[in-house]
Amino acid sequence: MHHFSTSFNIDQPTHLLYQPALNRHYPNIVEIGDPWQRYGSGIGRGTSATRCALGEFYERRHFYMEVATSGMARIEDTLTPQETDDFTKAFKQTKNATQSDLSITTHHFRKTTALRLIDYSECEIPTVCLSINPTGLNIDNNFFPVRDTCGCSFHWDLETVITGALKESLERQFLLRYWLTKEITRQHNISLCKALLTGSPAAPLLDALLAEGSISVFDITDSAYPGHCALMLYGAEHTTQHVHYCAGMGYGSDVGSAIEKAALELWQTFRFIRDFHLTARCIEDIEDPYLLHFMLCNKFTTYLEATSGNTIATSLPTPPPRPLSLETLRKNIIQNNLDGFLYLQQKTSEKTIYFYCKYISPRIFMHMNNATSINLHNAYSGTFSSKINPNRSKTMVPFP
Repeated sequence: MHHFSTSFNIDQPTHLLYQPALNRHYPNIVEIGDPWQRYGSGIGRGTSATRCALGEFYERRHFYMEVATSGMARIEDTLTPQETDDFTKAFKQTKNATQSDLSITTHHFRKTTALRLIDYSECEIPTVCLSINPTGLNIDNNFFPVRDTCGCSFHWDLETVITGALKESLERQFLLRYWLTKEITRQHNISLCKALLTGSPAAPLLDALLAEGSISVFDITDSAYPGHCALMLYGAEHTTQHVHYCAGMGYGSDVGSAIEKAALELWQTFRFIRDFHLTARCIEDIEDPYLLHFMLCNKFTTYLEATSGNTIATSLPTPPPRPLSLETLRKNIIQNNLDGFLYLQQKTSEKTIYFYCKYISPRIFMHMNNATSINLHNAYSGTFSSKINPNRSKTMVPFP
C-alpha cells in the first residue's frame, strides 16, 4: 500500500509505503519519505514499524538538511588544546588527498554548538562533522569529505535519544574492529539463537532464511563496554532468490535482544535487496555511496569473506553485568578516553517536543567507510592497530 499526502507541509513526510507481511508470523515493513528523497524504514508488528520508520525519516532529514551553523572560527578558537590536537590529527587523515595545501590549523571552519560528553559543557565543533549534505560548507568538505549517520539518533525522550546515539556509535566501532582485524568475541550456535528467539517475530524469519541459505551469528562486543552486540550474516550460493548476501546488527542489554535486533535488521536488508531487483531498478542509479557499495556486495563470495578466517579475540576477564544505560555508557566511554561531543537539538511540532542527537569524537572512527578518507589511527584503533588486516582496510565493510 502506497499512501501520498494531499497537502504539503515541510515538517512532515509526503508518502508512506506499507509492506504487510504475507505470513502473519512475519513482521511488517514501512518506508516513509519526502520530495527530497530522504527515507526512513522500520520493521515490526502493529504500529512499531511505522514509529521506527518515522523516527529514521526525521533523523536522516535533519542531518541531511537542517544542521545549522553559528559562525566561523579556527578549531583552536573554540576548543581546548587537547581537543584541537585530536581534531587536527583526525583531519590530517580524513582530508581530501588532492588538497595537500589545506591548512587545518589556520582554516576557519563553520561551527555548530555541541556539548562535551565529559561534563556537558557547551562548545563549538566543525559543522562538517555533523551535516551529511555538503551544500554550503564549501572548502570545509575537503577536510572531511566522507560523512554518514553513524552515531545519530532521534526520539521524543531526551535521555533515550542520547543513549541511542552512544549505542549507535559504539556498535559501529565494534563492527569496524571486527572487519579490520577478523576478530570476534564468539560465534553463536544457530540452535542457541533459535532458542533465544522463541516467541519473537524474528524466529520465523530465521527459519525461512536457513531454508534458503546459510547464517552466521557473531558476538562482536568489546568487553570494555556493557551489553551485547550481535552481527548476523546471511549467504546463499544456489538460490532462486535475488539475495546472495545481506547483514544485520543489534546492540542490546542481553544476548537474546541483540540477536533479535540483528535478525530483524537482516530481514529489512533482505527485503530491500529482493524488492529492488524485482522492480528491475538499475544499481548504477543509486546515489548513496554506502547503499551502492552494499548492493554491489550482494554475492556469496562476500559472505565467505566475512565469515571465513575469523579468530576469537584474546580472552579477557568477564566484567560484571552492567546496565546498558546512558550513565554506564558515558562512564565507560570516558574511562577508555574515547570521549567526544554530543550534538543535541530540540524541535517542537504540533505541540510535540522531540530531539535529534549525534555523538562524534575524533578519538574513534568518525565514519564507516574504512577504505577511504578515514581516521584509521585513533585512540580506539590504537588498542588493536597491530592486528589490522591490510586487505580488509582497503575494502569497505559490507554493511548497509
